[in-house]
Amino acid sequence: MVKSEVTGAERTISYNMPAFKLGRTFFYFAAFKNHIGVYPPVTEGSTLIARTATYRGPKGNLSFPHSQVLPLGNV
Repeated sequence: MVKSEVTGAERTISYNMPAFKLGRTFFYFAAFKNHIGVYPPVTEGSTLIARTATYRGPKGNLSFPHSQVLPLGNV
């Protein structure tokens, strides 16, 4: 989905995690024992921040528990 939304984005590995870059790395993600993490923190866009509030950690990173259905298309 990232490549279709961000023209020219390239897949890469950064901090030992899959990531995307366009000039610089802008999106990381990783699977953990209990959740999928999305980094870096969402810090801009009040609408996006409000829509992801349920999944935000204390530093703004997003955490999607394996016990819940991913909100694809809903966020």
